[in-house]
Amino acid sequence: MKLYYPYLLALLAGFLINLSLPPFGFVYLEWVAFVPLFYSLYYLSLWEKLFVWYLFGFIILCVIVFPFIGYSLSVFLLFSIFSPFLYVFIGLINELVLGKQSKELRLLAIPILWVLVELIVVESPLALPIQISVAQYTNLAFIQIVDIFSMFGTDFFIVALNILLTYALIKYQEKNFKQSLGAAGLVIFSLIAINGYGAFQLQRHIATSSTLSMSLLQGNVTWQNQIATNSTRTIHEKVADSYISLIEQAALTHPEYIILPESGAVGYIFNVPALYQKFEAMAKKYNLSLIVEATEKEKGKTYSNVSIFTPQGGVLGSNRKTRLTHFGESDFSPNKVVHPILTPQGSLGIEVCYDACFPLISGMLTKKGAQVLIVLANDSLYGYSAIPYLHTGQAVFRAIENRKMLVEVNNSGQSGLIDAQGRILELTDYNSSKIINSQVALNFEKTIFSQYGYLALFVLMSLYALMISRRFFNEKNKR
Repeated sequence: MKLYYPYLLALLAGFLINLSLPPFGFVYLEWVAFVPLFYSLYYLSLWEKLFVWYLFGFIILCVIVFPFIGYSLSVFLLFSIFSPFLYVFIGLINELVLGKQSKELRLLAIPILWVLVELIVVESPLALPIQISVAQYTNLAFIQIVDIFSMFGTDFFIVALNILLTYALIKYQEKNFKQSLGAAGLVIFSLIAINGYGAFQLQRHIATSSTLSMSLLQGNVTWQNQIATNSTRTIHEKVADSYISLIEQAALTHPEYIILPESGAVGYIFNVPALYQKFEAMAKKYNLSLIVEATEKEKGKTYSNVSIFTPQGGVLGSNRKTRLTHFGESDFSPNKVVHPILTPQGSLGIEVCYDACFPLISGMLTKKGAQVLIVLANDSLYGYSAIPYLHTGQAVFRAIENRKMLVEVNNSGQSGLIDAQGRILELTDYNSSKIINSQVALNFEKTIFSQYGYLALFVLMSLYALMISRRFFNEKNKR
């Protein structure tokens, strides 16, 4: 292989991955996009491998985090330069743990290492949602397996399919046609089994326990105006009035609930009596419940708090944001315990923005009895980029993982309804102002994932590890 070929192949893999993401959305490319990367790694030395891993990660991540350049150049540089080391870490662990094993075994072990690194990065304090399968959110038959294995299960299968195709290509070039056909056959079998399960789930009826009429408000307040509210009273009132006007319009259809997005209510409404009474009065006046997120101070700490104002007066229940973004929320404190809010109509699992990117939060809400998932978000910072679409993609996975209808209310979009099989029933355009009026179905169903978390995923990876280790152990004995 010529000296520069591995780097071209890494660039090609990164380019193909980006084509699988919105707005392009060529999702099936992910089933083969990693092959150029894995093929080049098979023939390289340690330091060459690590550089190729970095180059691949840089091409993917700098494109995804590009919207941050409008917020802060330093934030963009921090993410785009340092985040690719996550992929370098996969390659380094592979070499440190399996460096004395055959090249074939090191190649086939990558899916396990990949998912383990993702789990560490996502569920640790690093809290970076880097799951590659989010691009598959429109490929519903393929991703139904997440109700068993979680979103990380689809990541595992995508990487494993690419590894097996790479292995088949390498063995074909070595004229080992038996192993080449065996690997290709395993790819075909896996795709048939995964999509067969998906077809079954997509036609399955999920019993509804009750329905709620809800109005979702997307006011599209710009990021600049949101920042300006901190210092300019006139803009503060303008932002508040835009959502109060939407509440008045939505109330004409007499919903049971009106939901405002993250940043839809400005000011410390849970600490300032006049602001609190303003929302309490609206709930009473229109005889409905208002779900509102706002900043709250308590015992010297700052929280992003969600509460439900009731028609009878007062607040029925509250929840707080658990996962904080790595910029813009450094002054906030995270919620320690998640719980659904019990209402007369049912149990509501409410999350704030970034929370929807972490499977265990929705899973815990469902395990504790949530009959529907509600996400209040604000993606106005990111502009016309892949991020608002990927946020919707994460919501699709949360709906399927827990077999719950998911309601997403986003200040700038996309807002909408997703059913328990991941179908997007309604969806707004980004950067628009709109009210969605809908009937939202609740159910009591619990999935393997919502009850047992990542247990099935670890069983899957253990079986795969056993399969590849036994194969090479037997092959070594034959020699």
